Amino acid sequence: MSSEQAKITSKMVRGLVNHLVKKGVSRELVLSQLQIDEQDLNNPDYYFLLEIYNDLYQLGEVQTGDTCLGMSFGLDSDPDVGSQFGLIARTCETVADVLKYQLRFSSLVRNFDRFEIITEGENFIIRWSSESPTTFHLIEEIFSRRSAFINNYVLGAGNTFFKQVDFRHSLNNRDHTYLETIMDCPIKFEQPYNQIISSQSALKLTLKTPDRDLREFYEGLAQKKLVEQSQNSIVARVSRLLMNALPDVLTLEHLSEDLSVSPRTLQRQLQQNGYTLKELCNEVKRKVALESLKAGHSLVTISYKLGFSEQSAFQRAFKRWQGCTPKEFQQLYLHNLNTEE
Repeated sequence: MSSEQAKITSKMVRGLVNHLVKKGVSRELVLSQLQIDEQDLNNPDYYFLLEIYNDLYQLGEVQTGDTCLGMSFGLDSDPDVGSQFGLIARTCETVADVLKYQLRFSSLVRNFDRFEIITEGENFIIRWSSESPTTFHLIEEIFSRRSAFINNYVLGAGNTFFKQVDFRHSLNNRDHTYLETIMDCPIKFEQPYNQIISSQSALKLTLKTPDRDLREFYEGLAQKKLVEQSQNSIVARVSRLLMNALPDVLTLEHLSEDLSVSPRTLQRQLQQNGYTLKELCNEVKRKVALESLKAGHSLVTISYKLGFSEQSAFQRAFKRWQGCTPKEFQQLYLHNLNTEE
């Protein structure tokens, strides 16, 4: 993946925890074994690392003996209800609309996978892939959620919506018939892709509760959430605080107080995004230095602004960050600027 680590929304983690508890697993055992914080679990804006979700499935299978845990959880869940995307999906007019919004807003749920829509002859294919390692339980959960959504919210779908489902992983000596019953179609394992194959005519099927006004309202909320997701991530929020405090450097304790979280939680959230506080401080200083050099500020002014005691210390730091001196960067930037003109 990119520098951003694979994450999954707290809603999905909470849903799986609750499902395991319903199946008889001790909630205290789950939280303690995986070191899940109850406060994070109930925070709608919190994201867990994907590896936590994979480990949760591993623990769940051991505790329940359910080798089809992902399928059963996906079937048992009210499909995506409560998420921004789920609210939109239920109010769409057609299946094609649902797929359009899924492509647009799926990152509100998780950031490590992607859906691809492919047409082949009379068929359309929903192909799923991930850049990060995922347990087969998670893949089957995602697919069985689609089946549950079709059965619950699409008119006239019945058993004819999915022609076939393909999985890359193996059956692993499980009950093939049971899995096909959940998906309402034939399933093939050890295939080149994870995908759902359906007829293009199914795209025109209508939903049971279309509501254009509600859909537009939820779409606005989801779009706002996407913007907030990029602007108000923990990295962005800490970066703004660090930038506003320059030339002073804020401590972890000071930052955690401003953000109303514990120092331990803040440290963990930064680590989940690939940063230590020191690394993020340097990244903020680097960006401020670049913008200041582009604006033509003197090296003395920039050094003071970034909290360096001497200009030479700033020059050494900048060369570590960029591989060139501040003067060399300024000359290169001005040369490129004049060339563009």
